[in-house]
Amino acid sequence: FMETYLPFADESVKELFRLNLTVIRQLNEKIEQDKPLVDFANHVSASENLIDMGTMAKFAKKGNVSIGRTRLFKWLRKKGILMSNNLPYQRYIEAGYFEVKESVREFPTGTVIFPQTMVTGKGQQYLIRLLKAEYLND
Repeated sequence: FMETYLPFADESVKELFRLNLTVIRQLNEKIEQDKPLVDFANHVSASENLIDMGTMAKFAKKGNVSIGRTRLFKWLRKKGILMSNNLPYQRYIEAGYFEVKESVREFPTGTVIFPQTMVTGKGQQYLIRLLKAEYLND
C-alpha cells in the first residue's frame, strides 16, 4: 500500500501514515461497538414517552449510577435544575428535558390535583450524562 501510494515518502512520513491508519481502524471498531448504544439513545431521545422520577432513578441504576428517587430529586435541586417544589426551571422545560403533568390523587377527604415532573426521552439522555459525569468519575 505504502509503496503504491507513497513511493517517494521517507520512513517518518510512512510511519505517521501507518499510525493514522491504526487510529482510524480503532475508531471504526469503537463506532461499531457503540452502535447499539447509540441506536438506543437515539430511540430514547426521539421517544414521546415520559417517565417519572422513580423510573428515572431505576434507569440511572441500569447505567451503574445507584441513586434512588429521593436522592435524585435532592441532586437535581442542588444542581439548580429543579426548584424547591421539585418542578423544573422553565429553561429545562423549554430545552425539552422535562414536562409537568397534572396528577390526580384520591383521598378520603377529596380529590387533589398536583403537578408532577416527568422526564422526556431527551431529558433521560441529559440526566444520565450528568449523573455519569458526576458519579462515575469520583
